[in-house]
Amino acid sequence: NKVYPLPTNDKKYQISYPVAQFDHDEGNAISGGFEYWGNAIPALKGKYLFGEIVQGRLFYVNVADLKQGKQAPIKEWQIAYNGQKTTLEALTNDKRIDLRLGRDHEGELYIFTKPDGKIYKLVR
Repeated sequence: NKVYPLPTNDKKYQISYPVAQFDHDEGNAISGGFEYWGNAIPALKGKYLFGEIVQGRLFYVNVADLKQGKQAPIKEWQIAYNGQKTTLEALTNDKRIDLRLGRDHEGELYIFTKPDGKIYKLVR
């Protein structure tokens, strides 16, 4: 239940350590994410977005903060649907979201939710 600091003699083991860590007190499983490369939402430039599969919580790290030997802070973000802040749990009407993320050829991001079988495109 704890994230421990890296050992001081890590070079001896030739190990590459994670640059961001997500503990199980935050969620069950991580959905692989994407760096935002699109143009529709300039505020997302330089962010790596990912999610928690089961609960559907959404997170990001600033790509500039990803440095070997350091831990980048993870931040949570929220969505709005039709102009109203909401959650994926409310949109799907299910507690198990089964979240996935995708990116198209223009760098725009999508959220996939299994309970309602929908694909949501991120827009401004």
